[in-house]
Amino acid sequence: MAASTSPHNVVMYHHAGYSSSSSHGSTLSSRWPFSQWGATLTIAGHDHTYERSFAEGIPHIVNGLGGKSLYAFGTPI
Repeated sequence: MAASTSPHNVVMYHHAGYSSSSSHGSTLSSRWPFSQWGATLTIAGHDHTYERSFAEGIPHIVNGLGGKSLYAFGTPI
């Protein structure tokens, strides 16, 4: 990503580094230095919620609403 000339560099992965879900929540081992690597946005699934947060200078989206039951939210991050 660091060598990319694209205006947007999106990282898609499964276990969200930032999530307020009461079911799984944030996966600390997934908090990689995406911003330092050149990412401008991350999108993760795993939690059956939709949430947008902003951390380390970039937005992080959780969208795990793929058809199963919804998870409740816990304490907002």
